[in-house]
Amino acid sequence: MKPIRFFGVFLAALLLASCGQLFPTPALPELVVIPSSTATPSPPTATITAPATLTPIPTNTLLPTWTSEVTPTVSFTVPSLPISTQTVTPTKTPIPYQSRGDLHMETDCSTGENTYDEMVKMALFWNYDFIAITDHHICRDVRIACQNESRLHCFYGTQVVSENNIEILAIGIKTAIDDYLPPAEIVQLIHEQGGIAIASHPWVVPFRFSQDQLLNSGLDAMECPADGSHPFAFDTSTVPCVYDSDAASINNLDPMHTNICDMHIRTVDDLKKAISEGKCHQGTRE
Repeated sequence: MKPIRFFGVFLAALLLASCGQLFPTPALPELVVIPSSTATPSPPTATITAPATLTPIPTNTLLPTWTSEVTPTVSFTVPSLPISTQTVTPTKTPIPYQSRGDLHMETDCSTGENTYDEMVKMALFWNYDFIAITDHHICRDVRIACQNESRLHCFYGTQVVSENNIEILAIGIKTAIDDYLPPAEIVQLIHEQGGIAIASHPWVVPFRFSQDQLLNSGLDAMECPADGSHPFAFDTSTVPCVYDSDAASINNLDPMHTNICDMHIRTVDDLKKAISEGKCHQGTRE
């Protein structure tokens, strides 16, 4: 059965090929398109494409990015400062207090021109801290006023005349001392009353002291010239200097003729200590 079917198919195909050769298919005529008389020709259209705009590529070098989200921690150690072991010594020693005063003043009770109160008021005007009233004799009213003084420190005293008319200031005494005794004896009597003995203007004639009277009488101090001169031919450095005005009126008071003592002066002992230890020096106009 299979060979017969194959042969029939082959035969049919052969017949179809033969028919195509015997009866070829005629060619179709070309199609002619006749344009319409009323049609409007359309111009050809063209699409213009704009040239592409070139964008420059930046040449900056990009910073590298962190590959980790962990923030680095910077730590450092501050070295400790060295501790100085050097002891600082101050260049100047501060002075706790300075007292200004005049140790030779007279009132109208003796040879002065002004009252005790007027002399005190002028001393206060010059900012004195202490004064000494040294009239030529004891004046009871002046002594009481001086002892009760509250505006400044007042030391009451007198001027004692020794042999050869030399004068010695007796500061802080309570009773009068006889005149015209030898200087050493007068000084001793002053000390017995707890007072201070000062040679009064010892270079002035006729009150000029001899070398023996000035150096060997036991004086606590001597008045020295405010101009800094040295009127004696011998050395007087063993006797401390004080600088007083010998004021007989308010017009004679002058800060240049005062003593500046580097301590509080409230008592006779304070004054004696300041003089003996060299803590008193000449005042200025400041």
